[in-house]
Amino acid sequence: MDTGVDLVSLLLLSVGLAMDAFSVATVTGFGLGKIRISDATRMSISFGAAHVVMPVLGWLLGSTIVDLISSYDHWVAFLLLLFVGGRMVKEGLDGDGEVDPGDMLGTVSLLLFTVAVSIDALAV
Repeated sequence: MDTGVDLVSLLLLSVGLAMDAFSVATVTGFGLGKIRISDATRMSISFGAAHVVMPVLGWLLGSTIVDLISSYDHWVAFLLLLFVGGRMVKEGLDGDGEVDPGDMLGTVSLLLFTVAVSIDALAV
């Protein structure tokens, strides 16, 4: 059975999807300074699990509801990116530049952070 994706393409796609999680984890580590090993472990497990679950979830959703959403899916993506970009601009203008690691690595924030980092894996 031919799936249409060769091994080299699959490996390159996997590396490309992993780069965003790597870059966010690296920047977070530099930005927060010294963090506890338990926080780093939670972030790693969260990002890793999301990068396994999101492509599978995307495949399931894509294969079942693609006909229902194909006419307006680009608008949903646009609105999501507009919302995220707007929040970033607002926080950049209003924020004091200080980041509290407790707030950023809390359960809800980490969940939202993980979804934001791995949402591209859902689309793939």
